[in-house]
Amino acid sequence: MRTLFLSLVLLAHLSGKAQLMVGIDTISVRENNYCQKLPWAGGINAATFSNCDINYDGKNDLVIYDKLNNSSLGAFKCFENIGTTGQAKYKYRPDLTSKFPHIYNWALMHDYNGDSKSDLFVSVTGGIQVWKNIGNASTGLQFQMIYSILNTDYNPTGAPSISNIYSGPVGLPGIVDIDNDGDIDILTFSATGIFIEYHKNVRVEEGLPLDSLRFDLADGCWGKISESSCQVDLAQCPNRPAYDSIVAANQNKILHAGAALMCIDRDGDGDQDLIIGDISCNTIEYCQNDGTIANAIITDTTKLFPNYPNKASTTQLKFNNFPCTYYVDTDNDNVRELIGAPNAFGSENATSVWLYKNTSSTSTVNFQFVKNNFLQDEMIRSRASIATNFIRL
Repeated sequence: MRTLFLSLVLLAHLSGKAQLMVGIDTISVRENNYCQKLPWAGGINAATFSNCDINYDGKNDLVIYDKLNNSSLGAFKCFENIGTTGQAKYKYRPDLTSKFPHIYNWALMHDYNGDSKSDLFVSVTGGIQVWKNIGNASTGLQFQMIYSILNTDYNPTGAPSISNIYSGPVGLPGIVDIDNDGDIDILTFSATGIFIEYHKNVRVEEGLPLDSLRFDLADGCWGKISESSCQVDLAQCPNRPAYDSIVAANQNKILHAGAALMCIDRDGDGDQDLIIGDISCNTIEYCQNDGTIANAIITDTTKLFPNYPNKASTTQLKFNNFPCTYYVDTDNDNVRELIGAPNAFGSENATSVWLYKNTSSTSTVNFQFVKNNFLQDEMIRSRASIATNFIRL
């Protein structure tokens, strides 16, 4: 027992960070007389959050992709939902990490083929790769790469111009059914930087099989906005051709380091509103879409979100740098909550997963702050907590 204690203290001293790659779940840990439920999950630093039924029991579990040790390489962490309806209660499943491919930069999970199993959309050089969830309750969690990189037709009304859907290594694309036709579409910042491209999935229109992903560039300036240096400007589409010409003449100049997009129909009107997180910012930018499904028009923005339209209803989401948001069900009630977390190192690593509960009883959303350490409050978070607060029971 003394040897075990000393080993853990040395491990904590050498690490000194939240990211502890310890896969031991047979030792109970107490902190301030509280027995932590997820002590050996290794902390959470710069993570993305997705729902996935990891054991195929019909419940929404949580899958976190967390970048490791200040690098672009990351690891998947699976949390099995063992709670009842309305209860956020999880069991850490380190045995499932090996079921995922080795991924760099970012990973998000969405069901693209309508089989009620979340598939993997991951970062590759210059774009997006897709892994299909082929597992089941008998065989367990399994993935198969279906698209090594997603392409789109940049000239759908003329001679085809097929190329990759650009998605940089730093930001996150918005992956959602934009036009409500039953298939997954993609929003992403253009390779030239500040404008958002809408890549429409034409699987339904072309009568393709459910497993198909076939995209056309439907809008090169979605929402009629531009975003740069923590500023969203409205009515910007006439400026895109001139801007692209400037970029072409200055290929070596970095014009947009990275931004994350999260789509959400906040007001329940059928079109997608937008939340933008930028690597150079410490707040997010909410963008209100008052256009239509076919023609998005952003008419209002705020950095105070989730305070919108009421500008003083809850705690503003704010981190040291690069806050990003995720729309997931965390408490087993089939109503999605909002999670805010940094997507870059240098932000808080003990209070960096902010949970907002959706308290609305209608199709709109009303996010209210719950805590700033969701899941983290059940984990060993610092060397002090290991060295002084664990007890073997």
